[in-house]
Amino acid sequence: MKLVIDANVVISAIIRDGVTRKLLLHPALELVTPAYLFDELEEHREEIMRKAGLDILQFRQFITLLGKVIEVMPSRAYEAYVEEARRVLTDPDDLPYAACAIALTIQRPGLPEPGIIEIALKDEAELDKAAAVDLDECGIWTNDPHFFEKETEFLQRFGVKIWKTNVLHQLMSS
Repeated sequence: MKLVIDANVVISAIIRDGVTRKLLLHPALELVTPAYLFDELEEHREEIMRKAGLDILQFRQFITLLGKVIEVMPSRAYEAYVEEARRVLTDPDDLPYAACAIALTIQRPGLPEPGIIEIALKDEAELDKAAAVDLDECGIWTNDPHFFEKETEFLQRFGVKIWKTNVLHQLMSS
């Protein structure tokens, strides 16, 4: 399953050795994130280190490990979808993650090509086709309530499923 992982999930994995950290290493998960994630981690570095009880060397080692288990998508690969994401979300910190997931979904075979999302959304038959993706194949892994408020719209507009850690854990444990 391909998932775009956001900062709140990664920060949780750094701070606490629990379910989230174990899921990061689950072989069935292919994790992707925008490069923006590492900007957010750096921005909150002091707080993360304090809560996790890490020194700067340990923090850097954790970041290096994350780079080995999470594929980083360069901004040029998803920036064309930021405006589409903005139509659904208002928090600017969420936009890179949403745009990344939209790019991954839209670029899958059988879905609208980039640049024709508008047409697909105006035509009900095309909307059904655009949303007809295998939900086990693409999504966003987050615990951010902004995403869950718009979960139905993400699924209908882009075929992107939103996953909470606890639900993902249940799925991966069964």
